[in-house]
Amino acid sequence: MDHQLKTACLFLGAGGIGASLALICLLLGYELRYPLFFLFTLVGTGIFLGIGVAAWCQWHEAYKQSRRNRNALKG
Repeated sequence: MDHQLKTACLFLGAGGIGASLALICLLLGYELRYPLFFLFTLVGTGIFLGIGVAAWCQWHEAYKQSRRNRNALKG
């Protein structure tokens, strides 16, 4: 597993945890009692998911390019 894929998995996992925390806050009604915690959770979730998706896209493009190069060498 290369570095970009590990980074993508790490940030997507962290974003998933943040999204779960935000959902729990909503379900328990804590977003009104602890608005800063809820806001930071949402902002952090967005940042982590954004970085994770970007890293995954970069890895996927590099993977597709390496497959094209490998197929070009074969054929």
